Amino acid sequence: MALFEGYFISAGLATSLKPADMWFGQTFTPQLKHSIEYVNLSLKRYLNPGNLVVKICSVDVNSNPIITTVLTSATFITTSISTSSYESVAITFNAPILLSVGKMYALVWNLPYSDINNYLKCERTGNTDSYIRGQRYYSDDNGTTWYPSALSDFLFEEYGTLNTKSKLPDLPGLPTLQSNT
Repeated sequence: MALFEGYFISAGLATSLKPADMWFGQTFTPQLKHSIEYVNLSLKRYLNPGNLVVKICSVDVNSNPIITTVLTSATFITTSISTSSYESVAITFNAPILLSVGKMYALVWNLPYSDINNYLKCERTGNTDSYIRGQRYYSDDNGTTWYPSALSDFLFEEYGTLNTKSKLPDLPGLPTLQSNT
């Protein structure tokens, strides 16, 4: 398992995921063809917000997430998340999916049963666009309308397995890999 995309340097800032019609998103663009298997998010729990739903989705022509185009998903039981500090939470998808080089995807998540007292806080960067191959989004109407944030990104990492069945692109500073088949 290898880390492919992400940004996980804390700025000590966070955004609350509440109420139930609120969705968060972070777009990302893979530089290597690989199968995504899980993501890490930096989260902190307040009381009992219920299960966290996480999806990898397509994006529209404006790079907005399309939550009806689900490529893979996961449901995470939030009771294991710390209530005292932010922690890196690994969320494993139901089925790995192959991601293409240079194509933008959206990592989106929500708490269908959260409310004003039961929610998660998601850690984000400061007032800088730290992850350059995507951006942070939020929706307050169940994913119908998305609002981008050009000034910060959510802390996230995406992990998976390299696809070795095709020749990988030559990237500066990285060795060229080829399949033996």
